[in-house]
Amino acid sequence: MELNMMAYLAVFIGGGCGSLLRFAMSKAIVANGWLQGHWTTLLINVLASVVLVVIMDAYDDKSKLMHLLLLGTGFCGGWSTFSTFSIETVNLITTGRTAEAILYVSLSIVLGVGAALATVFWTIRGEGV
Repeated sequence: MELNMMAYLAVFIGGGCGSLLRFAMSKAIVANGWLQGHWTTLLINVLASVVLVVIMDAYDDKSKLMHLLLLGTGFCGGWSTFSTFSIETVNLITTGRTAEAILYVSLSIVLGVGAALATVFWTIRGEGV
């Protein structure tokens, strides 16, 4: 599949918006004292997993590729962050908080995949299947 310049622009704009949302959410969550540090990243990544499934379900028609690139690849890709997850895990390990690192990695996988899977089942049920 050949992508034109608009496809790259869609990913660029979506990624920028998603990154801004991640930054704003992180600051708001910490400022309100709801969560701190890596737990904020966990929450954002789980929410982004749910939203990505909803987007993919809403735009599963291949004619909606630009929507998927803008909202899925771009927005959700910018909103969630594997690199932050990785460095936070390394920081936990190198500061002697190995048990917390294991819990963080485990919860990130279980909650992220679990939330995405639950959303898939929820959207299928909503379609009457």
